Amino acid sequence: MNDDLNNLSPEQVEERERKKRIKKYITLPLTIFLLILLIVYLFPGDLLQIIESSFVSNKLNNFEIQFQSGEVVFKKEIYEELKNYYLKNQKREIKVCLIGEKLGEIYHVKKLIIPLVLDSSVTHIKTQQCPIETLISLHSHPFKRCIFSEQDIKYYGHLKERNKDAIIGVMCDINQFGFYP
Repeated sequence: MNDDLNNLSPEQVEERERKKRIKKYITLPLTIFLLILLIVYLFPGDLLQIIESSFVSNKLNNFEIQFQSGEVVFKKEIYEELKNYYLKNQKREIKVCLIGEKLGEIYHVKKLIIPLVLDSSVTHIKTQQCPIETLISLHSHPFKRCIFSEQDIKYYGHLKERNKDAIIGVMCDINQFGFYP
């Protein structure tokens, strides 16, 4: 092998070294990518939902949440009330009716109403209907899973019939929300 290297020109040795470096830099990222695919394949349900949720949800920042088609702004005391209610009910889904006003594409939340709960579990909730002036109908989903269900989308259609400015929201952590649309 060393005899072969001795017979190569400096350009050929340099070319061989360049190919080795390229192979080294391609192998590592490819290996990492294949490991990620393997992990996703082995743990499809939870991991995929958490990853997808991180792309479709938004973090609360200074009592404001920016989402694709607008922004939600909480009064500090309203957000604190929502956060406390969420934390006290980790074993079941919650629902709140957020009242306020819409100015342009900004939803200003000024009041929180907790409707009467008829039935609930970790994955569903059935409550009395929110008042017609509800700006945001918000409910929780399991931790880090802010993806709207088919039932959520159906409910959104009914909500829009009652209030054209209303939107729905999902809370999946104390500072992580998804809004539709």
